[in-house]
Amino acid sequence: MRSKKITSRLNLVYIISLFPLLLFGIYKNIIFLSSKADINTIILLKVPLIIFMSVSGAILGIGINSFKKNKKVTTKDFYNGRGLIIESLIMSMMLPFKTSPLIVFLVTFIFVLLHLKLKLNSIAVMYLIIFVINELLHLNVFDITTQFNNEVVLRWTDLIFGLGEGGIASTSVILILLGLILLCFNPIYKKEIAISSIITFSLLVIVPDMISNNYSDIFKMLCGYNVLFSFVFIAPSLKYSAYTTKGKVLSGILIAVLTYFLILLVPYAASMISILLINLVTPIIDRIFVIK
Repeated sequence: MRSKKITSRLNLVYIISLFPLLLFGIYKNIIFLSSKADINTIILLKVPLIIFMSVSGAILGIGINSFKKNKKVTTKDFYNGRGLIIESLIMSMMLPFKTSPLIVFLVTFIFVLLHLKLKLNSIAVMYLIIFVINELLHLNVFDITTQFNNEVVLRWTDLIFGLGEGGIASTSVILILLGLILLCFNPIYKKEIAISSIITFSLLVIVPDMISNNYSDIFKMLCGYNVLFSFVFIAPSLKYSAYTTKGKVLSGILIAVLTYFLILLVPYAASMISILLINLVTPIIDRIFVIK
């Protein structure tokens, strides 16, 4: 009973931590972008629509599954499935606003409806499915500067505040770190994964550039590609990540290292692929550190 209460509190903290990022994402992609570029506001309204369709797909999937099982649907069914709803919300926040809301709805709906028993991070799987579809349809446009009428050079402060490359609501470093601080107060949040991955990735980005006196890509790497957002809100999943303390630290380090090298190949899918790959070896990682 106590663990259920703690899990519910963690879900609540997730929602509280994500809310400022959602508001910023709407500001960045609707208010700010429409004032700086010649883009129809109606088109930019796809941002909240994408998020709404993702959550709606999960809710509909939960409802149909509950009806098939119990021949009725109650609010308790949706409460019990709140984890899936939060996962669909997080996934949608990493998508580019050019993504088709219909595709997002169908992917989340089918994924929840099938209720796949995958021992993999659900958010990462759903995101990568949509990412591949977007690639085929040429919808993966994450860089906000490509939407401006005139050439724009973003300062490092712009990148820190969240005007750099990334998904709908995943680019504000300040808000992401504030979310991390809030989540760390919950005893079952796997903060070791988030913190070790952030530190490792930061060192991998900063140290080589400092040695070569090349600082141009530091903030672009640290503030873009959905990386920090993934480390804080996705990698520390309760169900799909290591449970031993040393295993959590090692997992975070490995996720960061893989992400750093995969960014060269698939920038906006790097962290998701890394999380899934480490998921596969999580049982081995935990087995190494279990005290017998």
